[in-house]
Amino acid sequence: LLSSDPSGMFDNEVRAAMEKWRYVKGKPSSNNIITIHFTPGPLCVEVPAPNQPGSIQSSGVPFR
Repeated sequence: LLSSDPSGMFDNEVRAAMEKWRYVKGKPSSNNIITIHFTPGPLCVEVPAPNQPGSIQSSGVPFR
C-alpha cells in the first residue's frame, strides 16, 4: 500500500481485498501500481417519531 487519502481510512479494506486477488498462472506480473477508489453508498438512518417507544425524549432545551 503506497498511499491513501484520507490516510489510513480504507487501508484495512484494501488489504483484505488484495488477499483475495488471484493471478493467471504462467503470466508473470511485477511492479504493478493499481489505484482503488471507494465510493460511499447511500446512507439510510431510521429515526423514530417523537414520543413513540424507543424515541429520545426532549429535555425542553433547544438543540443548537
